[in-house]
Amino acid sequence: MLSRLSTESLARTAARHPSRTVAVWIVLILAAGYFAGGLGDVTSDENTTNTEFTQAEDLIAERFRTSTGPVQEFVIVEAESADAASEIDGAVAALASDLRALEETGHVQTHLDGRSDLLTADGRIALI
Repeated sequence: MLSRLSTESLARTAARHPSRTVAVWIVLILAAGYFAGGLGDVTSDENTTNTEFTQAEDLIAERFRTSTGPVQEFVIVEAESADAASEIDGAVAALASDLRALEETGHVQTHLDGRSDLLTADGRIALI
């Protein structure tokens, strides 16, 4: 039985009966097309409308700017304690200076530039 299913015997049979081989291939292709048509809308977008991925994709589109404008990055500087909040100005100034020195950086703003909304009320956290 196994010798009949070997690749050698299949090749020999296909060589002896080429018209039967072509007919078998046509039947297999038609059967595959028939069964593929039976899939219907299993592969449609309707089955992927409420997955975690699509929910995350919708949230990203909703909450983040999707235009092709410049890339924006924010740096948060936080003092370790309320006592260290007085040192935050120096850290922010030094970091802003380093960022401005970079060729790739377009615009840097800090609370030291008059943007008081970039510093928390208690002065412990600053946004650059």
